[in-house]
Amino acid sequence: MIANIEFKWGEKTHPPRERRALDSGILFHVVGPDQIWPESIEFQIIEGGTGDIILVGNSTMTVGGVTKTRGRFNRYGKNPAPSASPTPAGCRAPEGELENPHGEWNLLELFAAGDAVKYLVNGKVSNQGSGAKPARGKILFQSEGAEVFFRNIEIRSLPKR
Repeated sequence: MIANIEFKWGEKTHPPRERRALDSGILFHVVGPDQIWPESIEFQIIEGGTGDIILVGNSTMTVGGVTKTRGRFNRYGKNPAPSASPTPAGCRAPEGELENPHGEWNLLELFAAGDAVKYLVNGKVSNQGSGAKPARGKILFQSEGAEVFFRNIEIRSLPKR
């Protein structure tokens, strides 16, 4: 699967996430029952961390020789988030930010070929991994209490080899 998606942040946030980093994501390879946080892999969209890989449920992946069955793989070159917890609204990476300034459209590209995954944010590789489990499934768009807009969503199958 190849997915090209544009997104930008709105202005509204909703309880209990007011004053927290705007947060959304694209869950793919979704399997199992219809529930909150189904087993899947997430293309994280969050201020200061767009391009992270998040493993949801019992999913697995290997990135840079490290295999995880839960948790997050930070995008390449990501500096640690600010020490404030939770991450505050408006957070941007001090160096190497991949997202365009707030209010501008961003292009996300997702390549998922079987168990291999690659993410691009505004034309720059942000992450990639292999050994993804699950390796196929549905696609879901989510928002965690932040206004987000999507447009020009294009999803295509990869050519069969």
